[in-house]
Amino acid sequence: EHVLSHIKRGIRLREYDLLWEQVLAEEPRRAYARDGGDFSDFASFCEENRSDLMQFLNRVGFGIYSSDVIQESFDTTGLRIRLHPNLASQFKYTELEITRESNQLLWLMIR
Repeated sequence: EHVLSHIKRGIRLREYDLLWEQVLAEEPRRAYARDGGDFSDFASFCEENRSDLMQFLNRVGFGIYSSDVIQESFDTTGLRIRLHPNLASQFKYTELEITRESNQLLWLMIR
């Protein structure tokens, strides 16, 4: 819940630098670099998709302990949080992945 809360707050307040530095896992940052991107590309993604991201994150937050949201482990350190298929078609983003890195839970991916 705290990772979800931090992501929502960062996007709502447009604090993309804090998300990049404190909440985003190392793997997506490396992926941006591999593709020739950097923080500014991440910030652009967040800004361009801000409304859709917030709709998804708010819906997950409201339903995290209901059958509307499915939580499942993946690999040895990951947690996938996704909307139930009955709801997913209503949202651009439907899945959030969180990973444990350096003894912290961090934002890995959003789809």
